[in-house]
Amino acid sequence: QKVTITGDALDVNFLITEAPGFGDLDSSDVFNKIESYISSHLDSYFEAELSVNQSNISDTRVDACLYFLNHSGHGVKTRDMELLGRLHKLVTIVPIIGKADTCTRQEVDVFKQQILSQLSQNKISIHAGPYAVVG
Repeated sequence: QKVTITGDALDVNFLITEAPGFGDLDSSDVFNKIESYISSHLDSYFEAELSVNQSNISDTRVDACLYFLNHSGHGVKTRDMELLGRLHKLVTIVPIIGKADTCTRQEVDVFKQQILSQLSQNKISIHAGPYAVVG
């Protein structure tokens, strides 16, 4: 899905790609597909930058990964940490706690600390957050 946000001086185009339900499948195959998708767009852009004719460069790089985490009460799931570990070197990660409106404020705060701790332990860098989605 393509979305354009019009600002005062600049229009910003977004291409939103979803990968829902990856945890229900064989994770390694899905992880490889997601990683390959992001890498291929990075590679294409860098190849175009190195070409002689740079006037027609189409920037299709993935700028950010909005990574939705389910509140389980036990921290971030192992498969989520594995994928985050693979992706954070390729794209900006923005962790989001999904369905946070079903938790108390204290539960959300504890989960945020668990997320930050696990990310730090696994040397996974994130842009900001984690953010809680309410509503």
